[in-house]
Amino acid sequence: MFWLTEPVSKLSDHDQSLFVAILWSIWTSRNNFIFQHLKENHTTVLARDRAMLLTRKIGLTASTTTSVSICDHWIPPFFGWIKCNTDGAFDDTFGANGAGYVMRDFSRKASFCASIVFQSAEEVEARAI
Repeated sequence: MFWLTEPVSKLSDHDQSLFVAILWSIWTSRNNFIFQHLKENHTTVLARDRAMLLTRKIGLTASTTTSVSICDHWIPPFFGWIKCNTDGAFDDTFGANGAGYVMRDFSRKASFCASIVFQSAEEVEARAI
């Protein structure tokens, strides 16, 4: 929060986008390792965040030397396991906050679903984690 909100040290809009994209790419790499047993090196992680930024920024060019693999569908857990997916959201316009939870087993059957409203964006993200 210090780098993103404090006037003295606030990152530029470009650097904020880069910072968040790198965090997202590291999180994705962690999930790829845990759920798909894919080990990714730092080049792949950085290429993925760059590709994500390029879809949102006009005028930048992508490198054609690095391939990026992104999983775009839900993968069930192993037999006997339950997977819990969570996400938090914040709406600046209305000041609304919330999080959602879905627990599914290896057969894709949902065993628990919930949504909860919170007081702040930070609380939403912390509780979602």
